[in-house]
Amino acid sequence: MPGDYRSTAQDATVFTMNIVSDRTAQMSIVDMRAVNVVCQASTAQTVVDFAPDSQGEYEGVSFDLAADKPVPYMSDSDEPEKYGRRYFNERKIDLGGGMSPGGLRVEALVEDKSCAWEIEATYHDSTEEGGGTLILNDGGKPFFAEARPRNPAQYWMYISAPLPTQPFPCHRAPTVSSCPDRY
Repeated sequence: MPGDYRSTAQDATVFTMNIVSDRTAQMSIVDMRAVNVVCQASTAQTVVDFAPDSQGEYEGVSFDLAADKPVPYMSDSDEPEKYGRRYFNERKIDLGGGMSPGGLRVEALVEDKSCAWEIEATYHDSTEEGGGTLILNDGGKPFFAEARPRNPAQYWMYISAPLPTQPFPCHRAPTVSSCPDRY
């Protein structure tokens, strides 16, 4: 991401978010930002490293939860030259009025903390009020992004050979070259 982008590795939680409206009037989400961000030390005991799968037809956004006032940046698009730009400077999400649901692949970047958070979405619509804001979360609970613990009890790494891909216990064989230096 631009500006205060950190070149060091960060942990991320990734999920697909489908945004649905049953309104008869069309509405457009025109902005989002992370709100109610509460972070603490990681409580995870196990790390599993594996290469991500292809995400299909969803555009991706990244929220850097360590940033002041986190906003979504493009992280996956049909137009690679737009990576790192603010998502809602380039896009909007149209809903309601019989339109198909909107969807995003959301990546929540955390440094060394685990964070609970929600998304505040700003929308415009064709009603008399003209729009407003709403809070998006995980079924009434905040989203949760878990950071990698500093010294996990177990560290599993998926390696590609021999096929099929198998998990390898780096915590039991820390000197194997494909395992991170910390094990």
